[in-house]
Amino acid sequence: MATPNGPDTQQISRPAAKFMGKLFGDLGIGTGKRHNAVYGPADFARVVMKAGLEKSSIEAATRSMRRAAEAAAEECGSGAKPKRVPNSDLTRSSIRVVGEGKVAGCCNKKLGSTVRAAGRSGMKPGVAKGAIDITDYGYHGEKLEEHTRDSRPRGGTSTAISYALLHGIGEDANIMLKVKQFPRGCKLEGIMLAILAAAARAGVLPELLLLDRGFCNVGCMLAAGLQGNRWIMPMLKNARVKRLIREHDEGKLPRAVEYTMLGAGGRSVTFTLLIVKKAANKGKGKGKGKGKGKDGGGDGDAVSRYVVFATNMRVEDADAAIESIPEEYRKRWGIETGIKVVKGITGITTSNSIVLRLLLFFVPLLAYNLWRIARFAADAADRGSGRKLTASMFVGGIVEALGSFVIDRGK
Repeated sequence: MATPNGPDTQQISRPAAKFMGKLFGDLGIGTGKRHNAVYGPADFARVVMKAGLEKSSIEAATRSMRRAAEAAAEECGSGAKPKRVPNSDLTRSSIRVVGEGKVAGCCNKKLGSTVRAAGRSGMKPGVAKGAIDITDYGYHGEKLEEHTRDSRPRGGTSTAISYALLHGIGEDANIMLKVKQFPRGCKLEGIMLAILAAAARAGVLPELLLLDRGFCNVGCMLAAGLQGNRWIMPMLKNARVKRLIREHDEGKLPRAVEYTMLGAGGRSVTFTLLIVKKAANKGKGKGKGKGKGKDGGGDGDAVSRYVVFATNMRVEDADAAIESIPEEYRKRWGIETGIKVVKGITGITTSNSIVLRLLLFFVPLLAYNLWRIARFAADAADRGSGRKLTASMFVGGIVEALGSFVIDRGK
């Protein structure tokens, strides 16, 4: 499947197609003695990926594939048989035997396989740096209280299933390391503990975590360093922090100081506070010239000229690395981009099966990792050509490859 704008996605996607087929085979989906057992794991994978590619529901993707197969049969003559397409009830019957835990465990195991494959390809996803983020997958259909939570309206719904993602930040490219679906009402501290413990067991725990400002609380800070890794996050500029910034600006305080934060239940955490001056072209705070006070208004010029980080690094180590920390932290935005790409190839469903809903989020994560590996390989081969392998092109290649051959579960 050669395209004028990119590499041969057919050649790249055939191994990925086998990977997807094997995933569904391991889960036992589309197999066994059922009324639609003639449709194997490759067929189910094809429907899931096509739904994501079209940004449509899995039910709609099944119907469109069947219509296309019937149209092709008519062109070939009345005696021709339609191409293999799953029955419309596949989404209801073929996943009943699969449990939520099996889906999560199997998909995380496959994520580990993609990380190892990336290493063999010469890509350096590494685990030296990592980022954790929370994302919602919009819910369609009847709400399931134990799995969904209220969120911002998205795609016609005000409820969502929530996931925590651990993203590996490498020298050459980024890749997803772990994903956890967390239950309604779970606290951020518990989410962080769970995903970091899972990463430690799998041997993919990053040495340095670049965390979002939303994790700036005592519980999350304690959890972040529990496995022995370092972490960095932007610090909230409360009144105390603003006072320290002004003292530093006046030369009364060093740029790296020890700071203790108090939390609920008498807990506390002590860490290093880094006061970093912004680049010259970023020093104009939006509060400049407004409001009252000797600083010139609002938070004051002194406060707006600095960005503040919190880290569990020792004061002397943090002070030595302070110049590079803002640039290092910017690499965290790779996880934001990754989530956008994943949601761009994620289908939807109105099915009440939580297993199917988990698959519709987990599978695009696996496809994202495979795409990053394929793109790295393609860029290395076509360096300087200007051609880019997009995620949509890659997923389209998987769908086509899955339709061109039958996956052998034994391989």
